[in-house]
Amino acid sequence: NENSISSNSITFILSDNNGITWTGTENGLNSIDEETTNIYFPDIKFTCGAQLNDKLYLGTEANGIIIFNTATLSIEENPNVIQNANFSDIRFIQKFSDNRLLIGSNNQGLSLFQATDKKLFLYNHFGKNAQYVFTDSYGLIWLKTEQFGIVKIDPDKNEEKHFDLIKKE
Repeated sequence: NENSISSNSITFILSDNNGITWTGTENGLNSIDEETTNIYFPDIKFTCGAQLNDKLYLGTEANGIIIFNTATLSIEENPNVIQNANFSDIRFIQKFSDNRLLIGSNNQGLSLFQATDKKLFLYNHFGKNAQYVFTDSYGLIWLKTEQFGIVKIDPDKNEEKHFDLIKKE
């Protein structure tokens, strides 16, 4: 079917500035508008995504982060800081502010990427497995980790506080 997407296993849904809906699946990236459905990269398992300007930052299971330009419908080269981080198994990418993204992976933990100056801050001293992240209305990052329970991070003040999980007896 020409209006079908690449898989029933949808991992995320985004809408871009042009009103196009993007879905990540286990079998590629899909664009959906009122008339057509297009499939990109059917051999890649996408796990999550977020949009900054005309770019989709897409997390994958085995290919790290892919930056997809929605205006040109092409992949952009990753900044060196993202390439050098050697991300794999991306768990989440979340827009944190106008030009910053939170990235969680199973091998690097939590990272904060500043798109304007292409800087990457690693918070992997909380363990390599960042499981869930939430940002509150005060600009604080709340991170659930396997090893350290819940961590509250204030990236502007470079402060953090740990909340341990209750150990089962």
